[in-house]
Amino acid sequence: MGLSQSFKFNYNTPSDIENILNDLGASSKNRLWTILEFNKKQMKFEFAIEEYGLNSQRSGDYFEALGLLIEKLTEKFGHIEIDDV
Repeated sequence: MGLSQSFKFNYNTPSDIENILNDLGASSKNRLWTILEFNKKQMKFEFAIEEYGLNSQRSGDYFEALGLLIEKLTEKFGHIEIDDV
């Protein structure tokens, strides 16, 4: 699809992550969360919640959504690691 990255951080329950994804306007289907539009910008930004945090794939105009995601993750969970997959 595009760029694949993992976001590694410690969390207690998946609902902690789900709340953040909901705030970003992501929809869920079969354990895969997707953002197709953010602030009128088109993208395909997909997330899977993993035991280490999030796995993501994205393409399109996703930079604003990515920045907000990183801000929300660090605000909630503290230190995060981002790795290309």
